[in-house]
Amino acid sequence: MTTSADPPRARTRSAPPPDPLTATERWLIARGMPMLVEDYRSGTDVWTRALPALLVVFVLLLPVPATNQVSVVDAEVVELHLVLDWGGLLRELAVLAAFVIGYVLVNLSRRRRPFARPQRVSWWVPGAVILVPTALELVTDDDITTALAVAVTAALLVAVVYAVTRYALVALFWWAVRWTLRQLGDLVRLTTRVLPLLLLVVTFLFLSTELWQVAGTMDGRLLWSALAVFGGLGIVVLLSRVGEEGDRLDLGADRAYVLEASRGTPMAALAPGLVGLEHRVALTRRQRYNVALVLVVAQLVQVGLIGLVVWAFFVLFGAVAVGFPVQQAWLGPLGIVEPLFGATGDHGVSRQLLRVATFLAGFSAFYAIVVASGDKVYREHFVEHIGHHVRQTLAVRRVYLAARRADGLSAPDPLTPDRLDPGPIAPPEPPRHVP
Repeated sequence: MTTSADPPRARTRSAPPPDPLTATERWLIARGMPMLVEDYRSGTDVWTRALPALLVVFVLLLPVPATNQVSVVDAEVVELHLVLDWGGLLRELAVLAAFVIGYVLVNLSRRRRPFARPQRVSWWVPGAVILVPTALELVTDDDITTALAVAVTAALLVAVVYAVTRYALVALFWWAVRWTLRQLGDLVRLTTRVLPLLLLVVTFLFLSTELWQVAGTMDGRLLWSALAVFGGLGIVVLLSRVGEEGDRLDLGADRAYVLEASRGTPMAALAPGLVGLEHRVALTRRQRYNVALVLVVAQLVQVGLIGLVVWAFFVLFGAVAVGFPVQQAWLGPLGIVEPLFGATGDHGVSRQLLRVATFLAGFSAFYAIVVASGDKVYREHFVEHIGHHVRQTLAVRRVYLAARRADGLSAPDPLTPDRLDPGPIAPPEPPRHVP
């Protein structure tokens, strides 16, 4: 109760409740399955989310408005001075200001917040990210070769941003990390099956002269290229299994299961009033690829953690047990030991030790993939646990599609009894709710 002496209470405007369909689409993207979103288009769903990354790429590609000036102090001393080009700096600031002002004006003309994310991004936005830095580089340096290099770099970065955003790879990776930490039992089971024999093998490799001469003398590009080979082979091994497992996970479910799976999701309130939830909805090819991607990334994160454990072990073991003189003897004339940190006398961490440990970590992760792919017990546990995530997502997709049909929006029809696909449908286990 308020009196006349009480100050008036400020009125607070409550935010409108989120649209369940939009909230569900964000929920699907956050779980690494953007392809389950209907009408998933580049202009409205990909480039709009990629705008912050495109802005970062745009700023990084702008040419540095500075020139190098060399001054000779004496016959042995040469000084290099970086002189800022104020005209070039003002030109680049003017370009950035023009983009920001134009963005704000467009939003204000549409009666939206000044820096609100647009509902649609046209092709000219990623095109400008490529062409504007290229043109500025050409104007600044008048060097067509450098300008072409900037254009190629910009095109590659824009393509990477598009792929990462389209398939929600960042959200998928962080979900896989959280899921792996919650499924430590699977990780421990895989580790106990892999590490004993693996450590026995790689320890002998670690103490071999040949490995130090090969891995210890690699530069950064060569080392990461070798690790990319391990990663590519590992993904091929995983893909040979996930198609079969994905088909097993795409199982039918009754209405009660779908309603239970929808609890705690944006579709929870709408699900009881919708029809057709007891019928599954066929996945398109790209949606099946998305399910396979979830399985691959989840397993890659698991074996990646094993590789991280192996890397930490050999860095610690090498720093304590393998001194710099021994490392130099193993390297021979092919390289010189470069101590980095933690050096105490003849022991510590060297650049060559990090290279060897990183190479062995990549090999160990690849070995873990091969073992896991052939281990029936691990595969059953993995499919069982990841299945709860995928099945719940597919169940919520049924509700999402039923809600779209109820609103008159485009959505694929369910597989009703008169058009069911062949093959037995096993009832899934009750869903486990994972935030």
